[in-house]
Amino acid sequence: MYGQDWDGQGRVARRPAVPLEPAVDPAAWYDGDITRTGAGTYQWETEEIADIEAALERFEASGKDLVELGRDDFPLHAAKPKMERIKNELVDGLGFALVHGLPVANYTKRQSAIIFLGLGAHIGRAVSQNYNGHILGHVKDLGFSRALDSTVRAYHTSDELDFHSDSCDVVGLYCLHEAKRGGTSRITSAVTIYNEMLKRRPELAAAMAEIFYHDRRGEVPEGMDRTWQLPIFCFKDGYLSIKSGRHYIIAAQRFPEVPRMSDHQREGLDYYEELGLELEHHQEFRPGDIQFLNNHVIVHSRSEFEDWPEEERKRHLYRLWLEVENIRPLDPGFMTRINGIVVPGMTLKAPLEAE
Repeated sequence: MYGQDWDGQGRVARRPAVPLEPAVDPAAWYDGDITRTGAGTYQWETEEIADIEAALERFEASGKDLVELGRDDFPLHAAKPKMERIKNELVDGLGFALVHGLPVANYTKRQSAIIFLGLGAHIGRAVSQNYNGHILGHVKDLGFSRALDSTVRAYHTSDELDFHSDSCDVVGLYCLHEAKRGGTSRITSAVTIYNEMLKRRPELAAAMAEIFYHDRRGEVPEGMDRTWQLPIFCFKDGYLSIKSGRHYIIAAQRFPEVPRMSDHQREGLDYYEELGLELEHHQEFRPGDIQFLNNHVIVHSRSEFEDWPEEERKRHLYRLWLEVENIRPLDPGFMTRINGIVVPGMTLKAPLEAE
């Protein structure tokens, strides 16, 4: 807790999570903790960058396709200890890491993609982010608006985003270009949201531990339904994991086979968003920055942004969805969605531009 036993390094000992009791977890931080200590922020050193660039050159020389890039294809030496610390921070610590210092202006888009995929491979396995099979995603405004079309992907707009978690263990973002104004990353400890809701509105916390139906948005694996079921607050083998995505839950209510949410569930979703805003920690992306988030303990959003008029300057982030082995025990409901988007006939690809 802020000002109490939190050690500033995300190493508070986790206690077994018990349903509808306060969660003691290193991922239960407050904005004041992070602002005061700078925890979760890393900087590449000169020798680490040289090591990363040597791995880049090795992969380029291999002639392999980007979708073939695995951990062994991107060996690290000087940078390996830092990547191990980052992975530990994600799995057993704060649940997030922000890394500064890559000279992105020195790289082509393909080289940046290789570096991002290569570093990601030291955390987990890249999985598909959509029905197109993209393992390299693009957060970029393509001129869409969710106010005009609710079916568009939020990451292809300049809109403000609700707090949510993605359908993977860890999501990564790598900044190629920043916006002219806005686009601030907002992250909040979902474990702290749970603790605060339990303390202030226990009846809503109880409702959030009930089953919610989530819309697959047409990305339906073979033999599965168009929705999937999971509580927001999930308890499994002494671990608390949290699945957020208000927009997808509300969208699922349009299907006749989906039960209507209770009043407490609806109010709980609204209050969850309020607490996310109240407890948020801001992170500004600069070119070369990489952010990793554990989707089971962190929720994220983004402020609205104004872009540059020139195409080559527009805000552009690469995105990775990573499956991380043994990240934590998970409710079986996660398993129908957590390993990426897989639909019949899909082929994996890593496009260098949004499509």
